[in-house]
Amino acid sequence: MDGIHTTTLYPKVFRHILDALEEEELAYSAKITCIKEDYIRKSELPVIIYAPSAIAVKYVTNAAKVMKKVLKEFHVDKKIFFKPDVFTIKGIYSGKASHKSYIYIF
Repeated sequence: MDGIHTTTLYPKVFRHILDALEEEELAYSAKITCIKEDYIRKSELPVIIYAPSAIAVKYVTNAAKVMKKVLKEFHVDKKIFFKPDVFTIKGIYSGKASHKSYIYIF
């Protein structure tokens, strides 16, 4: 998922996304950075939501819809990117690779 910033908004949006995913029985695994320097240095911070499988298209789509709804509630208009773990394992990151670092965009 694309980044969100501000020291107060970031953890609050994350908590609301988790709650909404739990309500829809889509909670699987998620994380945000806890590095305080990132809150200051970076203009945007990612919310990372894991999926049980890269080919679980229905799960990814439903989770993205929930995430978009929460972002809208916080007046955050960001695209959501889905990157399979194999891209991370192979070192494929945005801005670093010669090709896209994601396979779905919402």
